[in-house]
Amino acid sequence: MAENGNFNPKMYDFVDTYLTEETHETYEDLIEDKLFKWRYRQCADAHEVYEQRMKRVMERFFERAKTRDAAIDGSLIDTFTNDMKDTSVGQYVLNFKDFKPTAQLTTNAHREYMAREGVQ
Repeated sequence: MAENGNFNPKMYDFVDTYLTEETHETYEDLIEDKLFKWRYRQCADAHEVYEQRMKRVMERFFERAKTRDAAIDGSLIDTFTNDMKDTSVGQYVLNFKDFKPTAQLTTNAHREYMAREGVQ
């Protein structure tokens, strides 16, 4: 099916019919368009070009992984287990000074990492 060209993103305009009444396109539509093109770009490019691009993507990912923050490599299971203890009603009653949103504080590094990786 990929070889007959039906999945080539260049064949599609990605125009939504509701845009006649709406003055701007929503971000969800922009993301869907990019995801469609990303999923089916192997159908638009020659096999050698696609393989070369994917190799470059992996090389760049592994290069960035060498310099990423060590907080990303921590266990999320341990983080959320500690969060259940630190945000429990019992913790607040026994010692309200230790009551804290552990998951939110310790996953900030994960969120920042995901945001940076999303724009690479």
